[in-house]
Amino acid sequence: MANREKYVLCILLILGMVFSASAKSMRTAVYVKDMKIEPSSVGYDLSFDCSEVFSDRVKQRLSSGFTSRVVVSVSVTGMKGKELIAQGLLRYTIRYDIWEERFAVRVEGLLGREDIRIRTMDDLVKRFGSVHAMHLARIPGASRPELVLVRVRIVVNPASEELKRKVREYIANPDGRSDLGVPRSFFGSFSRIFVDEKKLQADALLLYKSPPLGTKSSAGGR
Repeated sequence: MANREKYVLCILLILGMVFSASAKSMRTAVYVKDMKIEPSSVGYDLSFDCSEVFSDRVKQRLSSGFTSRVVVSVSVTGMKGKELIAQGLLRYTIRYDIWEERFAVRVEGLLGREDIRIRTMDDLVKRFGSVHAMHLARIPGASRPELVLVRVRIVVNPASEELKRKVREYIANPDGRSDLGVPRSFFGSFSRIFVDEKKLQADALLLYKSPPLGTKSSAGGR
C-alpha cells in the first residue's frame, strides 16, 4: 500500500507542476462554482456540480454506441495559488450498448475502479452530472491551510492517442500491483503531453474554479 501511494503521489506531483498550463490555445468554457471539500483518509474528498459537461453534442456522442472517455483532473492550492496542497485524477469510460439499451460505465480513480450499468441518459446525467466525494491525494509535506482554492479540468474524449495512453498507464492496475520501476522518460513525456494543447483537441474542455473553500480540519490526520 505504501509503494502504491508513493507511485500515485509521484505522478500527482508531476500533474501539479503542469496543471497551471491551461488551455490558452483552445476555446474553453470556464465556470466559477461553489464546491465541498472535506478531509479524508487519503487527503481530501471533493464534491461539485459539473452538469455542463453533458451538452447536446456530448449526449449525442454518448448515445452513438462508441466508447467515450471523460478525464477529470483536480488541483488544490493555497489562497495565493502557489503551493500545491492536493491533486486528483478521475476517469469515466462510457459506452452505450444498443442491444441491451443501457450504458456501461467504468469509473477509475485514486482508490480503484467500479463498473456501473445505467439504463437511460437522464439517469446518466443524474449520476455523473456531479462529482461526489472524489478522492484527492494530499501532497507530502504540504501545509494544512484553513482556506484553499480548487481548480478542475474536465476533458471529454481527448483525441490524442498519446494522451489517452498516458492516462491508461497512470490508472492501470489501480489495485496497487503497478511496477514502480518506471523510467524517468515516462514522467517527462507525461508532463509534456499535458501541456501540449495542440494534441488535446477534444469533444469538450471545461474548466471549473472555486471561491475560497474551508477545509474544516487537517486532512486525514497525516
